[in-house]
Amino acid sequence: MACRINAPFSGIPLLLWLLLLGACTIEKPVSEQNLAHLYGRNPPLTVDFSVVASGDEVLVFCGLKFQFPEFPAEKASFWEKYCISYQLRPGFESSRILLKDTLSPDMMIPGSGIRPVFRISVPGADKNRLLVLKIRHRYATEESAFFCQIPAQDSPDLSPFALFRGKIPVMGSRAKAGDTLNIRCFDYRKNSVRVEFNPFPDAVAMPPMATVALLDSTPPDTYPVITSLNEPRVYRKPGYYQVKDSEGNAGFGFILTESDFPLLTQPRELIPPLVYISSRDERRELQNPENPKLALDQFWLKITPQKDRAREIIRKYYLNIEDANRHFSQYKEGWKTDRGMVMAIFGPPYQVFRSEDAEVWIYDKGHGPENSVFYFFRKRAGNFADIWELKRLSDYDKIWYGVVDLWRKGIIDR
Repeated sequence: MACRINAPFSGIPLLLWLLLLGACTIEKPVSEQNLAHLYGRNPPLTVDFSVVASGDEVLVFCGLKFQFPEFPAEKASFWEKYCISYQLRPGFESSRILLKDTLSPDMMIPGSGIRPVFRISVPGADKNRLLVLKIRHRYATEESAFFCQIPAQDSPDLSPFALFRGKIPVMGSRAKAGDTLNIRCFDYRKNSVRVEFNPFPDAVAMPPMATVALLDSTPPDTYPVITSLNEPRVYRKPGYYQVKDSEGNAGFGFILTESDFPLLTQPRELIPPLVYISSRDERRELQNPENPKLALDQFWLKITPQKDRAREIIRKYYLNIEDANRHFSQYKEGWKTDRGMVMAIFGPPYQVFRSEDAEVWIYDKGHGPENSVFYFFRKRAGNFADIWELKRLSDYDKIWYGVVDLWRKGIIDR
């Protein structure tokens, strides 16, 4: 079931891809730019960030992942062709530049290998700010841009702790079960740390037309206090880990996933995401089956009797689930979140507009019975991490069930 299909950008050279992102320029506030490329499928370039408090400074680690052969085999050639720079702005709604600089090879953390990690230092502040990382071909005018929110120094979201794998920071706060990890602290006044383990919650997102969202309230299992920072430890149990100082003040969180994640490969893993396109009776039949593989096959063949067509629909649906896991996994698997639910049914959004605490997704006329579909997400503080919660409306009823019906008829194209 670990299936893949060719993606829109997967075979496009980086230069052409940068040109296609012309809407993502820096002449206007980030809130006015279409950020759909951040949720694209298999782009040739992705960037993850890790933000750490260090005295009066804030350290921003930027991890770049290229899916083309120019890096790292020909590093010198890469730096001759591409320019990587950053800007520090007051926020999403501002085009004012507080600080800017260009990255160079000597700013790369040694040993970061095929995924180069850069370290950027910016002054601390009493307000949230936005770091804009830009990558441009030296002989082109267009550029791709990626964004990282930097919390205020007194914010609980800014921690002096960071997760490392040896000497390399773990980007995106995601690691694999069985990894050897160490927690570093950039505040000399703190000499111990506590780690709390939380199993991934079973609760999944409620439909867009539901009157209320389903909140997670999984109680934590607490590990003993780690008395020595920077001590390598093997973490084996998938779930959400919250790091706190010895006084119990929140630090940061990271997730541990199975080795194949964000793909789901086992029948028992593939059954739960069917909740968004299955009926109540079907979900009852799929609950704890004796033969998960047989139950899974019977479900898909029931709604799509033609085997070849069923394989194509299965591939498309689980690609959406994989995308949701890749982009939105934080305190639980991404497909269980509100944004993951929408991506599972509609696929990657056509347009995305973002502010500090809100995000709007827009789908074109090819993604439903209406000309355009808008989904509005608002960020709120959760038990373990910030949650992007969908604004639920009864008006979604017709649109949602219309697209679900296309999935069940095997005629979906997304």
